[in-house]
Amino acid sequence: MNQMSNQNSYTSTIVTMARGAGIVFFGIFISRVLGYILRVVLKHFLGLEMFGLLWSSFNVIEMVTFFCLLGIPAALSRYIAFYKARNNPRRVGGFMFMSFLYLLPIIGIVTVVLGWQTDYIATTLFGKPDIKPFLKILNFGILPLALMYFFGSIFRGFKLMPQMVFTQQLSRNIFMFTCLGVFMLLGIGRESAVWAMLLGLVLTALAAILLFFRHVEKKYFRNIDLAGVFGELFSYSWPLVFTTLFWNMSGRIDVFFLTIYENESNVGVYNAILPLAQFVPVIMQSFTSILMPIFAGIFADYEENALYTMQRAASKWIIALTVPLFLLLVVFSDHILLTLLGRDTLIGTMPLRIALAGYFINGAFGVFSIILSAAGKTKLTLLDTSVYIAANILLAILLIPRYGLVGAAMAGALSMLIMNMLAIWQNYRLYHLKPVTGQIMRLVVIGSIAAGVSLLIKIAIPSHLELVSIVAGGCIFISLYVLGLKKIRIFDEHDIAIIAAVEKRIGRKLTLLRRMID
Repeated sequence: MNQMSNQNSYTSTIVTMARGAGIVFFGIFISRVLGYILRVVLKHFLGLEMFGLLWSSFNVIEMVTFFCLLGIPAALSRYIAFYKARNNPRRVGGFMFMSFLYLLPIIGIVTVVLGWQTDYIATTLFGKPDIKPFLKILNFGILPLALMYFFGSIFRGFKLMPQMVFTQQLSRNIFMFTCLGVFMLLGIGRESAVWAMLLGLVLTALAAILLFFRHVEKKYFRNIDLAGVFGELFSYSWPLVFTTLFWNMSGRIDVFFLTIYENESNVGVYNAILPLAQFVPVIMQSFTSILMPIFAGIFADYEENALYTMQRAASKWIIALTVPLFLLLVVFSDHILLTLLGRDTLIGTMPLRIALAGYFINGAFGVFSIILSAAGKTKLTLLDTSVYIAANILLAILLIPRYGLVGAAMAGALSMLIMNMLAIWQNYRLYHLKPVTGQIMRLVVIGSIAAGVSLLIKIAIPSHLELVSIVAGGCIFISLYVLGLKKIRIFDEHDIAIIAAVEKRIGRKLTLLRRMID
């Protein structure tokens, strides 16, 4: 009876994980698609060089915003959930108010300083005076961008997942794309692109504020308790604060140093290919918000068997869904670039493949960093991300001047490899968790065979039929991959029960997943 109860509890937990991850995955995926469409349109609208300068300027603004936030949104989410669970609305309100009160003057000061130093950044640091107008305009986007992350963290703390997904994933790209479309229809020149981006950020912040007042109960605004909030906010979880701050630099360090060392065209190519590589870890990212509380609950009573079982289940599902996306992008990377962005971006094919490998490693093994955070090993996660940042900066300085775009991709991929190997080793030493199982190896073999067949189809189809090659090769790959998963039967009765429960919850059959596991 006890074993059956544990199995039902396990299945229920995974169903919750799958349902929540589905919401986040949908938001992240649609956001990435819209974001990439926006980049494709901007590249063709502005030209490669101007596009590179514009997106590098936005990259600078994002990096500055993350430093202004000091990782406070991550801590704020935790404290909102903690005191809400304790039914202490006054304390929840205190943390929201204090966080905003602390961040606002920092953002104001940094905005003024960055505006004052725009000439230095453009001409001395980057050696590209043409980037100055973009920086001056986008500098005013620091506040709305910070508000987007601030309110997104509040929604996460209250478990308002649709609001969080819209605020942090969808709204920015939707508003930027809409504003750019309106300006293009009005016939405004290419300079309208930077104003469309700024206006998109402003509208995003306004939407976040409206959602906040609409969905957060008024009791959290009244008679707030500020006693000791400042000290608790910054002393309790400072390692996690810096971990979040450093992790948000992912992909941005490469662009920053590439802007310093390379010409505008190469910067534009890298800014165009990087979002394609960032599609790969979207599966893992959609599971993160759900896996964290599940693993935290396991560590509360430290059930070794539950930890082992959950880690294997999460890794299996994440890798099974990540492998097809990764391999398809690797095989058809040149055709995708040619179809979407044009022949002048084909020099980014090899850098794209290298970046894809780095993001695949991060997506496939990111669950081990989640486990460390859930276990309260925040100093270890701080160490890992600090090593990642240091390695990324050092490798970028060493490799970009010599190898250009390939060097930037290598710097990012190698630093991700180092960080994930550290997390894997720490999990093995602490909890005896293994990153690779026989099931995962069979997954990789099946995917590699399917990718090899797709590559042969790609070679056989004339080179000028890129779209035909992508569609035909993709369909063959998916068919072979699903068939292979059925043959090796890596999914068990737990997975079948999960699919059945999710189907019951959403009221429709998940035919493709059924074919994969039945």
